[in-house]
Amino acid sequence: MNSLFILFLWFFVASPAAGAEPSKRISDADRRRALFLFDLLVQENRLPEAEAFLNERFELNLDTASWVARLAQLRSSQRRHAESALLYRRLLADSPEDSGLQIKVALQEEAAGRPEESRLLLEKVRTMSSDPAIPYHLAELGFAREDAAEGRRWAQTGLVELPKDGTPADHLMRLRLRSRFSYDDALHKDYAAQAERNPNNPEFLVDWVSALHRAGAAEEAG
Repeated sequence: MNSLFILFLWFFVASPAAGAEPSKRISDADRRRALFLFDLLVQENRLPEAEAFLNERFELNLDTASWVARLAQLRSSQRRHAESALLYRRLLADSPEDSGLQIKVALQEEAAGRPEESRLLLEKVRTMSSDPAIPYHLAELGFAREDAAEGRRWAQTGLVELPKDGTPADHLMRLRLRSRFSYDDALHKDYAAQAERNPNNPEFLVDWVSALHRAGAAEEAG
């Protein structure tokens, strides 16, 4: 992303003039631009700038929940996952039925090295949400703790529930779950197709390599 473009956006979401009435300090368009700019900074790994910008927005004391969510995202990008989990829990306290937030808490707990806490949260949210990402994450947790039977059980559920023509994230989850059972020519071609279709998403290549390593390790073990 061009730095001049980011500076241009920053100019348009600068702090409002002193003396402006609080209710008129920020319009919906300004809010969207501010959130977009923050996301761009994080996407480009310009984390110190993202944090400085976020602190400026907190000083306005407006739209606080949106910026707490962005702070949780930032802490995750900084690998400060325990802090990120706490921030998501803070939001969850105001929206206890929000399954999306519960999933985010669970993923940050896992990244913070607390897989059992993550598993319990995901199993709880599974009772109230049909989000197909839940069985995917439960499968990965099962494989991570070397419980192959549990991992495969959730992987089968995930493959049934994940859409075949969904988002790139859906395709990535499907590919990874398929690779947990076997690695064949069809899977190889599907990885290649998705990597070509999503050239700006390195996760497909990274996961493809991981799947090849797992397949090689399985052959050696056999």
